[in-house]
Amino acid sequence: MSAGTTRTVGIPWSESSPRPTGELLIAHVCPGEPGEAPEYEEALGYVDRAVAGFAEAGAGFVGLRTAAELMAAWLEADLGRPDAARERARRVLEIHGPGEPDGTGEERRAKAEALLDYVGRRTGA
Repeated sequence: MSAGTTRTVGIPWSESSPRPTGELLIAHVCPGEPGEAPEYEEALGYVDRAVAGFAEAGAGFVGLRTAAELMAAWLEADLGRPDAARERARRVLEIHGPGEPDGTGEERRAKAEALLDYVGRRTGA
């Protein structure tokens, strides 16, 4: 990404969590590249809180949890933390195993695989 641009993660958000704050920071406040702007770290903190909140909320919030987890994974990747990004993506793949009855699991698996591919290409691993 070039300075002054942001990446749209493409994950809908809910007003019931810190996740919107993280998304707003990413979309409207974070200048420059992730490694250059402390706001990306702040956004990651808010998204982490959302992941934890959705995990605590239980099975009815799995889709929101994994959406937030993927957002955090992209932030980790952009912050130069490939191992943390991979761990988050693998967690999403574990949660959304094959054969889920709706399209959410399939969509999340595809996004997690795309993230793993992205990190692999960036790191050569």
